[in-house]
Amino acid sequence: MTATAAADITMSQAGSSFQEGTVKPADGSASTSTESNTVGTSSTTGSTTTTSGSYQAAFATDAPSETLFERQDGLAVMAPIINVAAELLTQPLPTNKWWGNLIHTTTEDINTVANPAWSNPYALKLPKEAPYGLQACYSYTYRQLADAVDGVVKYYLHEFHNDLTLSATEFASAKPDYEIYSFSDLGASVRTCVSGSDSCMDSSLVNGMAFVTATYAGLTPSIESEYTMTLVDDSTAGKYVLQLENNQTWVVFASDTSASFSIDSTGMALVSGAAYTGTLRLAVLPESGDQAVYDDYSSCIVRGANVSVDSRTSYSLNWETDGTGCDTSGLLQFALPHQVEVMSDATTAQSSGAIVLHSTTRGQMVGQVTTSSVWTLSESEMDDEVDFYPASKPSADIVSQVNLLETLQTDIDDDWSLDTGSWYYNGKAYQKYASLCLMAADSSVVGDDTTLLTSCLTKLELLVEPFLNNTLGAPLAYETSYKGIVTSQVFTSNDVNVEFGNGVYNDHHYHYGYWVTASAILKKLDPSWSGMAQLETMVWTLLRDVANPSSDDVYFPKFRHFSWFLGHSYSHGVTPMADGKDEESTSEDVNFYYGMMLWGKVTENQAVEDLGSLMLRLNARVVRTYFLMMSDNTIHPPEFVPNHVTGIFFDNKADYATWFSAEKYCIHGIQMIPVSPINGLVRTTAFIQEEWDDILSKEAIVTGDDTTNAWLSLLLVNEAAIDQADALSKLATATMDDGLTRSWALPHKSTHNFAMWKFTAIALAAALAATTNAQAFCSYETSTTSCALGGLEPSVDGSVLIYPGGSTRCAFDDYLDTSTGFVTNATFFFQVFPSLEETASGSKLMIFFRGGGACTDATTCNFATQCSLGTSQTFHTAAESFNEGMLNRTNPDNLFNDWDIVHIPYCTGDLDGGNKVYPGVDYSFLTAFGQPQCLGQGMSMHMNGYANSQSALQWALANYPNPKQLLISGTSAGSLSIQAYSALVADMWQVEERAIPYSVLSDSFVGVLPEDQPAGILLDYFGTCDLDMHWTNATVAACKEESLQMVDLVAANMKLVPEDSKWLFIDSKGDATQRKFYEIVKEGIAGYPFTNLISEELFFSQNMTAITDVYKNVSGQVSTFFVEGETHVFLNDNGFTTVVSADGAVLGEVLETFVEPPTPTIAPTTTPVPSVTAEPVTPVPWWCVLLHKLHLPSGFCLSSN
Repeated sequence: MTATAAADITMSQAGSSFQEGTVKPADGSASTSTESNTVGTSSTTGSTTTTSGSYQAAFATDAPSETLFERQDGLAVMAPIINVAAELLTQPLPTNKWWGNLIHTTTEDINTVANPAWSNPYALKLPKEAPYGLQACYSYTYRQLADAVDGVVKYYLHEFHNDLTLSATEFASAKPDYEIYSFSDLGASVRTCVSGSDSCMDSSLVNGMAFVTATYAGLTPSIESEYTMTLVDDSTAGKYVLQLENNQTWVVFASDTSASFSIDSTGMALVSGAAYTGTLRLAVLPESGDQAVYDDYSSCIVRGANVSVDSRTSYSLNWETDGTGCDTSGLLQFALPHQVEVMSDATTAQSSGAIVLHSTTRGQMVGQVTTSSVWTLSESEMDDEVDFYPASKPSADIVSQVNLLETLQTDIDDDWSLDTGSWYYNGKAYQKYASLCLMAADSSVVGDDTTLLTSCLTKLELLVEPFLNNTLGAPLAYETSYKGIVTSQVFTSNDVNVEFGNGVYNDHHYHYGYWVTASAILKKLDPSWSGMAQLETMVWTLLRDVANPSSDDVYFPKFRHFSWFLGHSYSHGVTPMADGKDEESTSEDVNFYYGMMLWGKVTENQAVEDLGSLMLRLNARVVRTYFLMMSDNTIHPPEFVPNHVTGIFFDNKADYATWFSAEKYCIHGIQMIPVSPINGLVRTTAFIQEEWDDILSKEAIVTGDDTTNAWLSLLLVNEAAIDQADALSKLATATMDDGLTRSWALPHKSTHNFAMWKFTAIALAAALAATTNAQAFCSYETSTTSCALGGLEPSVDGSVLIYPGGSTRCAFDDYLDTSTGFVTNATFFFQVFPSLEETASGSKLMIFFRGGGACTDATTCNFATQCSLGTSQTFHTAAESFNEGMLNRTNPDNLFNDWDIVHIPYCTGDLDGGNKVYPGVDYSFLTAFGQPQCLGQGMSMHMNGYANSQSALQWALANYPNPKQLLISGTSAGSLSIQAYSALVADMWQVEERAIPYSVLSDSFVGVLPEDQPAGILLDYFGTCDLDMHWTNATVAACKEESLQMVDLVAANMKLVPEDSKWLFIDSKGDATQRKFYEIVKEGIAGYPFTNLISEELFFSQNMTAITDVYKNVSGQVSTFFVEGETHVFLNDNGFTTVVSADGAVLGEVLETFVEPPTPTIAPTTTPVPSVTAEPVTPVPWWCVLLHKLHLPSGFCLSSN
């Protein structure tokens, strides 16, 4: 179902052929505004290959085939046209433009009802009752919100009031004739004349106009209001400041400064003392109230505007201007938020002297001044332009595990038909079937076998044959009143509401988008098909109907649906709407321009591909700005934002609803169809997460057991971006949407510029079963003993992964970037290796912190930065299991085989001690990395190392309360972690009171930092200074003051642990990684790629040894093992015991001595350890664990915290 139907049913009634206001214009002619800058030459066929410069060349200029498309001329009877000059009625008329209410009516309303049109910031009306003329309303004054439920409103809208009407005393006795006599891409010009005479006033109505203007020729102007007005100031000739009873203040400018105006006896009109020839201009004052803000711009008038496409990434709005001030002071015109964001030299709301008014439903508008009469706007490329396939495809193993090929075969063998009688539903089916053939052509799914593709194409081409000659159930017709391709049903049924109003130009971009996209797929797969020439004729005709870019094509209007000012399409056609034009299904809007881009690609028409891509990217950004609302959205009222989608988005109203259902799953689901690789360009992961958490996850369609409602399949495909396992388990049995097949219902991970697929829902269980033997695991959800040690059954590598859930998580939400190789995973686990010597179990416990880099400040502790660095990221962003080096249980000579080991993976960049969350920032310097897909993700940095570490330590304490030895070890960043945690761990196990031998084994990080960058700066940024690390008061104070040096922290901790605690520092003298970290701390991201490292000599002789000498002075149990060279980390290597130090010592022998416990001087106690209360733990679902085995994103495992 698409947007529009219900209101069309109530408002679009059959009418007569009467055309109101078709008077002869004053100059005796009617015209359309000239096309300002169409590059290149037009072609007579859309299939002609064009150069990249001819972006607005006509797709074709010949008449649509009369053999294919029967001519129909009766639409003006059902949908009357009013207020249009007779000469314009022979040309293609715009149908889906903002000013459409001025020319659209019904038989019932033709003489009585006038609906406004919204140019924004003003609403405009051509009234059918006095006062006549051009009526203006500043709508924002009259905003109304629906009654709130739990603080959230269902809609908001704006009443229309006659703030001021540009009228004339001559109109008082009878309604004048209104006549639209020309139009441009962004507006129209209207003449208001005393009936039957040449006494007229002339106005141009354009998107964003700062003034409401009328040029009078011999009439007596009267500016009338429904409110009492006060003349506040007329001290400047030709300028009048009016205060209205509703507290608005308006400024009136008269070009003839000798004319005299005064308020009449009613107190509700400013009237000229005599007939007037010249221009009057009205503007409402902004909230700042400065009466002079418009003075400099009053003499430059906008008469129209056209778009020119300058390049694949740039377009211009070319304003047609008139007046003495245009070249000096310039044209003042209001811009919307999405325009200000990408406009060259834009004035923003924060700029000094900015003039700011409010639109109705699109946020603040900021006045822009141009002396060139041109706005140039840019639209960035997608880093990886999505074409037919998602950027990431399933591997051969996954295809095999989930029986994807078998599922695809089943879908292709299913019954196919195009017999719905609806161009919309048939189009959905066509794209659905074509997508199956696209999969059958994918070698990652079918290998080298083309049998399935041949079968699919044969079936598809047979099915689509009636489309080639336009003989489907309800053929398309060429309608001659407005000029376009419509369903013939509107004429056979005499009903404008059939096919969702397709016959009156509703939803063509939705309906025909499916046909264009599917045909692009077919042409890609079988370009030499015998029916291809006929297919191309049909497709180019549909493209001309929706998106003809040139006035050289005299058979269709330019850009029927798309507004280059608003950046999106209008759904509603040629019947009047009380709240103006609307858009509902943004995803189907996007699908059309996606299809147009693909069609340009397969026809080798670069201009069409580029134009489609530009419109697609602009459209997607606008949808993200206005239609899909994140919680921080400032466009809409805060009471409306929690709905997350706007629903039906009118010019005057945002209504959280659909035309066909009040169900929330429909309101949201209509923004999700069709499932397509391009959806990720619009629907970011961050948005999907909020939409799911706040609304959809709570709906009965999701929480219940019934999976027969087809809307569920759409919701689940979107859920898969944040919770693949849950979505896929339900998709296995869910009824598919009529535009979706099970083999195409693949989880789409929404990122800025691509969607990725992993595997089908139908075989989820098989995929999980195939992986359960690879790695043992335990989840707090399924364990009744909180994964107690006695119930664990290690896997082949001797370990068990434990998923604690609760407040644990990694730095970033799930993300995969196939361009850079950057991967993040939100879910945290820790890994347990029970001792191989059963009799010794529990006698020796190692807590192992495995490192993986770090970040140092706001620029490096940032998603966009790390993503832009790709595989050169500065820290691990996903928890990883490990079974090498000390953890290698398959090595019989591993001297730690008789130890119980708890491995704490590292994925937070905070030295395992963070407790902060920082919002993501798209720093301007990141553009230099050339990875735009990493920007705009809105992903926060979760420094969660402390909570993660605590979950593992608390489990270890509960399961190994009385070890006979306790060793904490760490490699790389983990080496710094154990030095910081040494006092806390000693206190948790009460090693001094209970005489437990305690050792600290530090591999490859002593903590050499720049002198002016003490560790306290890092630790305070991470949030560690505020945590209970069991440090001394002096250490905590120095940390919070950011003066704490690492050497002072560790030295203080050495004094807190038992005197006989052993410390071993293993490092290479020229450790390149430690030296690189030194540069990261010193230079920040500005030092990238960090090749100018501190010298080995300075690093080792003057820094590392100085630090370890301090430690040796504090404790007689400190030893060092220094190795020649630049190697970083030794204990993670399987041959770690054979490493030889600079003085000839062998690491294996050194470690044997190091781990040998001293003779106890106090008998160890077996008194139970006092309990240390951990935070309540939320269980991790079993399917979260299994997704980790598949190396799949699993952000769904996060708690609502």
